[in-house]
Amino acid sequence: MVSLEKRFLKYLSVNTEAVKNSGKVPSSNGQVEFAMKLADELRLIGLVDVEFSNGILYGRKMADYKKRGYSLGFVTHIDTYPMGRVIPVEYLVINDFNSTKLKNASNKVYPSGMLDDLQRSQLHKKVVFSEGNTNLGADDKAGIAVVVTAVEKIIRDKIPTPDIYFAFVSDEEIGLGASRLDYDKYKADYSFVIDGEALGEISISEMLHFSCFIKAIGNYSFLGDAHKTMVNAIELLNRFIGNVDDSKFPQNNSMGDVYIHFDSVQGDVSLALLSCSIMSHSKLTLEDDVKKIYSLCEKLNSKYGDGRIRVIRPRYSKFNTYYKNDDENIVKILRSAIRENGIEPNEIRFNGITDSIVIRSEGKKAITMGVGCGGFHSKYEWASISDMLTSVDILVSLMSETMVAEG
Repeated sequence: MVSLEKRFLKYLSVNTEAVKNSGKVPSSNGQVEFAMKLADELRLIGLVDVEFSNGILYGRKMADYKKRGYSLGFVTHIDTYPMGRVIPVEYLVINDFNSTKLKNASNKVYPSGMLDDLQRSQLHKKVVFSEGNTNLGADDKAGIAVVVTAVEKIIRDKIPTPDIYFAFVSDEEIGLGASRLDYDKYKADYSFVIDGEALGEISISEMLHFSCFIKAIGNYSFLGDAHKTMVNAIELLNRFIGNVDDSKFPQNNSMGDVYIHFDSVQGDVSLALLSCSIMSHSKLTLEDDVKKIYSLCEKLNSKYGDGRIRVIRPRYSKFNTYYKNDDENIVKILRSAIRENGIEPNEIRFNGITDSIVIRSEGKKAITMGVGCGGFHSKYEWASISDMLTSVDILVSLMSETMVAEG
């Protein structure tokens, strides 16, 4: 059996960064390379129905018994957050962690608050960090390593389970991920999305999400003839952003009730696109802010000409209505598995989006759990080997006949 640490570090060696607007499925060649290697590993472990289709790697652990309504599923994502990495990640492993060791060994300066948090949660544990100005890739290769190690242990130890379905999705970091799931291949009654941060963390209430592009159409002319003739698409987007309530921008909003976020812009004077996301825990708040961006476009069109700027909806974007799940049976099952392994669950109000919200938008049961990582989407990302090993035990409890029966 391959050790969790060895498996995780091997996964880090493949660059699987998602690429926005690449036009490919998955969006990067590294994701395909990783999926092919992982497929071979899953077959070797003993999974069946291993197939890479439409950017998702599927697999199944066959049931040792049948019980109505108790097939399980585990979802992770193979892509990592796009930070422009061009070389394999360099990592730093610190045994018996303390913050002084990290400061002395690392080539970067960590925020003091983060060091304090690490000192509290990871003292004397084995922790992995990235070097340089890139992310580690623990989001979500830590989740993949935990899931694969757990099912390998289940099969090796001949622990009885129901049908267990696995989906390793691509491009989660750019808004796709579980939206590509084929539910004829992935038939789980309960889905556990292994994509959170801290050990024992359960994301109870995730945010509703509206995503779109703001498309601005300009009219170019020779600069000497531009007076009252040229319409600059870049200027239109600038005026749009300037009229949005900036107190709702993530960098200005500590409450986390609603976020309006612009994460990319592309184009020129004739045509420009702005990527826009609105997130809230309240459906009424979300709908109100969505109406405001449509109204703002109408206001700008009244000045610059009809149809100059408008909201464009991506095909995969929609309101998510199955977002609150604190009373569902799946939460009780996960809570019990965590406690069985000596950890007190930490049920959080998650200010963001994960694949579990996409699965729940299809009317299915899903929950997101953490495995022992932090600093996601930044050069300060880290993963605790010690906590990940405990997470393996939690997943073994989830997969086992006893835990399912208790659920």
